Amino acid sequence: MVLGHAQDASLEVPDEPAQLRAALAAEAAMELHDPPPPNGALIAFQAYLQACAPLDVVVPFAEAISAYLGRGHGEPRILRDFPRLLSLIKAVAVVRISQRQRDAEGRLIATVEDYAKVYVLVADAWQATGGPSAQIREAVNAVRELTAEVDGATVTVTQVAGKLGVSVPSATRRVREGVDGGWLVNEERRRSQKAKLRLGEPLPPTKVLPSPGDLAAATEADDSGLAGAGGSETPVDRANAKSTESRREQPVDNDFTISADPDVAAGSKDELTPPERSRQSPSADLPDDR
Repeated sequence: MVLGHAQDASLEVPDEPAQLRAALAAEAAMELHDPPPPNGALIAFQAYLQACAPLDVVVPFAEAISAYLGRGHGEPRILRDFPRLLSLIKAVAVVRISQRQRDAEGRLIATVEDYAKVYVLVADAWQATGGPSAQIREAVNAVRELTAEVDGATVTVTQVAGKLGVSVPSATRRVREGVDGGWLVNEERRRSQKAKLRLGEPLPPTKVLPSPGDLAAATEADDSGLAGAGGSETPVDRANAKSTESRREQPVDNDFTISADPDVAAGSKDELTPPERSRQSPSADLPDDR
């Protein structure tokens, strides 16, 4: 399957009390009950994808995303992360293979809807690569609100935790990263003393990736979203036009039916009839108790 580089970017795990309680309940349920058997339809779908391999996917709006990132992201790691972003978009398109068209070369055509699914999953992680994550921003904003009424006021990590409704260890992690980034300042220089937090540098803009709405708007008009100035044709316009033309040339065959019977899913490739396709694979020093 031609999906480019593997995605290994880390995702922030929710650490709110409700999430922790739900995770503990799930662990207890797994201890008391056997896990459910795999869904037969899922097994059959995996067999179908294996029969279709190799799969190639094209992201027609890749140039538009690239142009957006190039204007607002100065970190060299973007050269590594961008191919991984494209790989995730392609993976979503493969999962939706029966709903995706193919171009003249037999490649599946990813859509903005595929990007939207990826955006929900990785937007916060990407934000953290170019600035503070959503959780750090919440901590900084909590300090801002707690110190707003008194000039020169400082707050402790415990106060931040109460404001956010999270545990002190969770707040400590967020505050430490905020101090490391310069967005928070700890006035207390002595070790093992309660932090005295105040605001530091202003938070940078939140937007690292283009929103799905921006990307969709850019495919519709030259002068909206990511479109260039002067009404000139942009990469996303060209890609969108090419995709539209390709869809007319070669529609995808959606007649294949996936059986939920695991026996069928485990059959040979001869029992599966995938559509015609191309075979061409191209810190702050904070004490523990605050």
